[in-house]
This record gives sequence, structure tokens and C-alpha cells, in this order.
Amino acid sequence: MSLRTSLLVAIVLTAALAIMYSRSAGGAGTGVKDRKAAPDFALKDAGGADLKLSDYRGKVVLLNF
Repeated sequence: MSLRTSLLVAIVLTAALAIMYSRSAGGAGTGVKDRKAAPDFALKDAGGADLKLSDYRGKVVLLNF
């Protein structure tokens, strides 16, 4: 087999294994079953203003520590 054919076979096998694993693990979209809201807390921003987590409800929040 040529290198190109070997690479194609490896990619197909990897994809097949990934699909089989995702189905055995419950499939896509199962997510977290018991979701809980994050506790509300407040911090000060760089300018000294208070920021509360509840002010961003429904939005994506990234906390960088």
C-alpha cells in the first residue's frame, strides 16, 4: 500500500472508532444530567465597580483566575 492509502485507511478507522465510542458512551447530546445554577457572587473589576454573576444570567461567562 502506498503512504496515501495507508493514511486514508488510518483516518477511516479512527473515525469509525470515534463513532462507536460516542454511541457506547451514551451518544451525543446527553450532557450533564443534574445541572445546578452557579452560586451568585460579586467581585470588583479593574476600575473598582462591583460586578455580580447574576447580572450576566443567560450569557456565557468566562472566569479567568
